[in-house]
Amino acid sequence: LLTLLIYTVYVFPKRDLDNPDRELSIIDIVSIVFDAFFLAFILLYFLRNEIIQMRISGETFKEKIQEYLSNNWNRLDVLITLTVFTTIALDLILIFNAISSQELTIALKSFMSAFLFFSWIRFIEFARGFKQLAYLVRLFSKVIQDMIGFLGVLLFMVAGAAFSSKIIKKI
Repeated sequence: LLTLLIYTVYVFPKRDLDNPDRELSIIDIVSIVFDAFFLAFILLYFLRNEIIQMRISGETFKEKIQEYLSNNWNRLDVLITLTVFTTIALDLILIFNAISSQELTIALKSFMSAFLFFSWIRFIEFARGFKQLAYLVRLFSKVIQDMIGFLGVLLFMVAGAAFSSKIIKKI
C-alpha cells in the first residue's frame, strides 16, 4: 500500500502524458520502468491469489467459478485485476506511441483512478483483521449495503444531469 501511495503521489503525476510530441526525459524513463514493474507485480500478485482461491473451492471447474464469484470480495479482486490489466495495456500503447491521443490518455488516467479506488476498498477488508477496526468495517459494510438502492438512483440522476448538460453545451 505504501508503494502504491508513493507511485500515485510522486511518480504518476510527473509523467507528461498530455503531450504526444514529447521527448523522453529521465523522469519519463524511470516512470516507465516503475510503471511496468509495479503494475506487473500487482497483476501477478492478484492473479496468483485468485488462482489459489479458485483451486480451494468446488469440485468441478464450473462449481469452483460459481463458489468463487459468490463472494463480493472475490468479485472486487477480479475487477481490480481487470483494471490493472487494462491500465498496463493502455500504458504500453502510450509508451511506445502506437496510438497517441487525448482520449487514450484520459482512459489511462480513468483506469488508474478506478484501480486506486478499488484497491482502497480492498484495503478495508484487510482492516477487519485489527480488533480496533473490525467493528467499524462491519458497520461501514452494513451501511453501504443499506444504501445500495439510494446510490443506484443517485447515480442514475447524476448521469442524467451530466448527459443533459453535455447535450445543452453542444447546442
